Formats: sequence, C-alpha cells, structure tokens
Amino acid sequence: MAKPKTSLGDRVERLEEGQRETNRHLSHIDATLEKSDARFERIDARFGRIEATLETSSKLFVLMHERLENLEEGQRQLVEGQRQLVEGQKLVVDRLDRLVDVTIRDRTQWTERIMKIENRLDVVEHRLDER
Repeated sequence: MAKPKTSLGDRVERLEEGQRETNRHLSHIDATLEKSDARFERIDARFGRIEATLETSSKLFVLMHERLENLEEGQRQLVEGQRQLVEGQKLVVDRLDRLVDVTIRDRTQWTERIMKIENRLDVVEHRLDER
C-alpha cells in the first residue's frame, strides 16, 4: 500500500508541533536545572560552613594537643619534684631519728651518772652518819 502524500503545510504543522513540545520539555528541564543549581549552591554553602568548622576544630585540637603535652610535661616534673621531696623528707626523718637516739642515749648516760653520784653520796652520807 502506498502512503498518502501529505502536503507541505501538514508536514510543517507537525514539525512546528514537535518543536513546541520539545520547547516545553526543554523549558521544564531548564526549570529543573535551575532548581538543582540553587540546591547545589545551598549544598556548596553548607559544605563551606562545614569545612570552616572542621578547620577551626582542627586548629583547636592542635592547640589542645600542645596544651596537653605541656600539662603532661608539667605533671612529670611535678611527680619528679614530689619524688625528690619524699627522698629529702626521708633524709630529714633519718637525721631526726639519729638525733633522737643520740639525745636519748645522752640523757640516759646523764641519768645513769647522776644515779651513780647519788649512790656515792648515799654511801658517803651513810658513813658520815655512822661516825
């Protein structure tokens, strides 16, 4: 079967209708792309804020790390100082113990001497009483 011949006017009409439909689709696509572009701009802005926040956080972490290292070093020095203090206190206690021992020994010797002297005096007094 042979196709009926269409007139040039019908063909132009169909082409124009096809072009209008294509224009509607393209218009719809353009509107969608504009919305997508706006969304992407908002997303880019959010990413920018997130990136700025992460940079600030990173700087804070670096500062805190440095402070923690300083604190750790200070604590090590404090512990070492306290260890030296304890050693010094042990030396002082040992010295005081020796001093107490010497003092007690000295007092004991003096007490023993005085008791011997008193015993001698008692003997002398007893002899004098006998005469």
